[in-house]
Amino acid sequence: MTELMPPSLFSLTERLNAEGKEGYEQYAAIRRYIQFKAREQAVPVCGTFELTPLCNLSCKMCYVHLNEDQLKGRRLLDVDAWKSIFDQAIEAGLMYATLTGGECLTYPGFRELYLYLHARGIETTILSNGVLMTEEMTAFLAEHPPFGIQFTLYGVDDDEYERVTGRRVFGKVMAAFDRLKAADIPFSICITPNQYMRKEKELIRLLYEIGVPFSINSGLKTPREETGRPLLDAPPGCLRFPVPRGPGNGRPRSADCPG
Repeated sequence: MTELMPPSLFSLTERLNAEGKEGYEQYAAIRRYIQFKAREQAVPVCGTFELTPLCNLSCKMCYVHLNEDQLKGRRLLDVDAWKSIFDQAIEAGLMYATLTGGECLTYPGFRELYLYLHARGIETTILSNGVLMTEEMTAFLAEHPPFGIQFTLYGVDDDEYERVTGRRVFGKVMAAFDRLKAADIPFSICITPNQYMRKEKELIRLLYEIGVPFSINSGLKTPREETGRPLLDAPPGCLRFPVPRGPGNGRPRSADCPG
């Protein structure tokens, strides 16, 4: 792979310009180059930060979600502690941050930490289940746009949502998508197949109706021991047919899906 990489960023941009690449296509190529060079030099340009293990859903296959009792008296890191971690990461070379959980929007200091990364010039992506993407939160993000937002979709109706997450919040999530579209905030969707999601054809149809980029996980992470959950992976045949890439809107897909 090394020989395919140009010797410098300058030569890469020259090549991209000669090929007529521009906009997001040029940006994506430059970002890949930066990440490749960072790996060569062990520089952590990308970082994923789990602000909290707590979540407003209780997905049966989630690898990280804890409830208050499972914390056993332990407290979440406070805002100052997270800022210190961010500072250390930025000093080490961080350029791209992903905020996740649990559900990162449940973290009490989410907005302060998000704005802190913004002020430091860090491209920030949010991973969320969408339940807390209220009108107020949408307005906040419209004023301070993230680099990307990725939502996990857990089904095509309230029945599937209840089987997977324990809550009938499908309507809330769909309303969140509508608000983001109205505010012209790009987002993408991730699907985590599991044995409780049974309407795969309807799900693919819904993804195309929503009309944003989407991706589908090929498997699940083993739940951490403290969650008390077994690995409930997709059964044979679940979402087994080829799935084409989702429609693009000029924004990146994240490599990770929130559980």
